Amino acid sequence: MAGRINPSFFNTNKMPEMILVTEQKGIPMFGMTQLRKDEDVWVISAHDAIADELLEKIFLEINEVQRHTVPYTYPSLKPISFDNFEEIKIDDGLYYSSGVDTLSPTMESSIIISKNISRLLNEK
Repeated sequence: MAGRINPSFFNTNKMPEMILVTEQKGIPMFGMTQLRKDEDVWVISAHDAIADELLEKIFLEINEVQRHTVPYTYPSLKPISFDNFEEIKIDDGLYYSSGVDTLSPTMESSIIISKNISRLLNEK
């Protein structure tokens, strides 16, 4: 996005290099970052393309708009209930280390839970 930004849209006189936005009606984006300090070039991060009408409110003048979509960049996480967790201890001496994946499906989490299970087994 190349153009001169409208500071009054953000209730300010001087624009910072980065703007982070909490989710709210009328502002369908996460943030804006100025690409270079000496140019009015901005990167806007959002789930969907920003409507031209909103861009006209955010910017005083628009020189160029380039839209680039990267699917699944900003996932929407839904709260989960503790009832939905897998049991980690299945039976005496038998553990399911992937039970933590419901909460945190990362390799690091699996390593930590596996290490803790090893300690539990070693203590017996």
